[in-house]
Amino acid sequence: MEAPARGASSGGSKPSANEFSALLRGSTIGAVTLCVLGTPLDVARHASQAALSRSSQPGFTEALRAAASPSFRGLWRGLAPALCCSALAPATFLVAYEFQRGSTEAIEAGMVARAVQVIVTQPFSFLQTCRQATALLPGEKGAHLSRGTWEIMVEDGPRTLWRGLLPVLLRDVAASGIFWWSYLKLGDAILPPRDRIEEEFNPKAAQQRAMAAAGIGSVCAVAAAIATQPFDVVKTKMQIHQMMHTNRDGFRRQKVARFLATLKETFKATGWRGLWTGCGPRVVVAAAGGLLLGPIFEFGQLIAGDSVRPLRRPLNLPEDPTHTIVHPRSSKDMYIEVRQ
Repeated sequence: MEAPARGASSGGSKPSANEFSALLRGSTIGAVTLCVLGTPLDVARHASQAALSRSSQPGFTEALRAAASPSFRGLWRGLAPALCCSALAPATFLVAYEFQRGSTEAIEAGMVARAVQVIVTQPFSFLQTCRQATALLPGEKGAHLSRGTWEIMVEDGPRTLWRGLLPVLLRDVAASGIFWWSYLKLGDAILPPRDRIEEEFNPKAAQQRAMAAAGIGSVCAVAAAIATQPFDVVKTKMQIHQMMHTNRDGFRRQKVARFLATLKETFKATGWRGLWTGCGPRVVVAAAGGLLLGPIFEFGQLIAGDSVRPLRRPLNLPEDPTHTIVHPRSSKDMYIEVRQ
C-alpha cells in the first residue's frame, strides 16, 4: 500500500522532480527492506494456505519448521520475484497516481493506481507464491510449482502468470481503501492540527507527529489485513492450482481455477476459520509496513500542501535596503520593486 496525498484533488501543481524522487526513493527502500525481512513470514503464510484442506490445517510454527528444513535458506525461497515486485510496485503506483492527480479525488486516484500496480506486478506475485507454497506439500503434489517461468508459460500459457488476479485486486484495493479511510478518520481524531511554522523551527514536534502517524498507520494496516484475509487465501489456492489433469481415457485436459468455485470449495472444506489461515504472518508484515506508511502518508500531504503554497524565492537586497518595496503577494510569485 502506497500513500496518496490528501487534498491533492483538482487543481494544484505537480510535485517537483526532487520531491517525487524523494518519495519514490523512500517508498522503494522501505518496500525492499520490508520484503527481505518479511519473506520468512510470507513463506509460512503461503505454505500453510497451500496445504490447507479438510484433513490438514497447518499452523504458523509447523510451516516455519517445514520451510527451514533442511536449510534456513528455505525461509527466503521466492525472494527474487518478491524483490522484483517490491522494487517495481512504488514506481508503478506513484506514476499511475500522478497521471490522474488533478482530475480525480485523492482516494479515488489512489485506489485506481493501486489496481494498476497490482496488474503490473501480478506475474512476480504469482511466481513468489508458487516458490513459497511448496514447503508443506509432498513432492509429487508440489512438483508443478517448481517449474521455471518459461516452462509455466509454455505449458499453461502466458495468461497463467495473472492467475488469481481477481482476489488480489479485491484484497489489495479494498485493503488500501480501508487503510486510507481509517487513517484519515483516526488522524483527524488523534493527531493535532498541523502547524507548519512550529514544525519548521521545532524538530521535536515533527518527530512526535511522525511517531504518532507511524502508530496510527500500523493499527490501520492491521485492520485492513484482517478484513481482507479471505481474499488472500483464495488467491493462494487459485495460484497453486494444477491446470493439467489426466482423465481415465489418457487425455490431458485443462481445469482453470475460478474465484467463486475456489471460495466455496475452501469454505466447504475448512469453514470460516480456514478463510483466515495465514492471517498472523500477514498481520505482522502489515503492522511493520504501516509503520512506514503513516510517515510516508504525512510526507505526501506535505508535498500536496507545498504545491499550492506561494513560492518562496531568495530576496537579493541592494546596497541600500531602504529602497526596496515588497508588494503584497497576490499569486504564487513575490513581486519585488527596487527604486533606482
